[in-house]
Amino acid sequence: MRLGIPYKDVTGKYEFNTRFEFARRNSYSIGDWAIVSGIFEVLKQDNPNITFNIPSPAYFKQTKAPLNYQKWGLKNHDAADYIDLIYQNNPNVFTTNGFYNQPLTDHFRAQANVEIPLAEKILLRLGYSPDELKYRDCTPKLYLTKEEIDNVKKITGGVKYGCLMFGSRLENLKGRWEFDNHLFEAAKKYSNYPIFYYSEFPLEGTNWGELFQNKTNIENLSLREQLTLKYLADFNLGYHAGINDAILGNGKDNTILTPYTNWRETHIRNTRYIFPNGETKFLDYDIT
Repeated sequence: MRLGIPYKDVTGKYEFNTRFEFARRNSYSIGDWAIVSGIFEVLKQDNPNITFNIPSPAYFKQTKAPLNYQKWGLKNHDAADYIDLIYQNNPNVFTTNGFYNQPLTDHFRAQANVEIPLAEKILLRLGYSPDELKYRDCTPKLYLTKEEIDNVKKITGGVKYGCLMFGSRLENLKGRWEFDNHLFEAAKKYSNYPIFYYSEFPLEGTNWGELFQNKTNIENLSLREQLTLKYLADFNLGYHAGINDAILGNGKDNTILTPYTNWRETHIRNTRYIFPNGETKFLDYDIT
């Protein structure tokens, strides 16, 4: 909450030119791009004549700027490609190989008196009021093609299903979390459904493996296929991670185990979070 300015110091609506250029600053993971993806739908609806741009993967690869972006890559994935992973087919924003001006970044934000999602902080700084944001949905957005949707139906057989994800980009959060018993209790009611899962630890021989007998490992699917499968799932269960952030707030039944003891700007509205002490909460309070 140290970045940006207090909301009380925002003096009015941001004055857009014909083009609005935006980039992340020092944060380039899947989740970092995903948690701000919803702002462009809001901005485009209210400013239909403005062109919204973000950097293309080529911008990162050709200019090598920022120099440290590669460290945000997962396994053999180039972190620059996460932009297309999240924003492909998005009609509200376009990628560019070069900016006309210095782009605004996610540091252009306003802080409320309570912790709120980063997308809401950015929209506050752009002049949206807390009352206006009550009627704007700036949760993460994916835009899927008919082919992607049909592919999910082919993979799942068109039945009701859920997704399970145990993994993290952060070294200190890799492997099985010792407090995931809280999530396990919440997962029991889904035991009769087919599950499509990714896990950094083997499920065989664990209570998770016993709970979900009908399960399919999706680690060999592309990241986009995994996201699409998760986005269209009837429910999601798993650890707090960027690939989960990208599909939250979509109106589905999503339950996420978070390692944090308090709300952070990476939490998403319309999502059930279980905290390390076992408490279950929704981020459903107003901005003050």
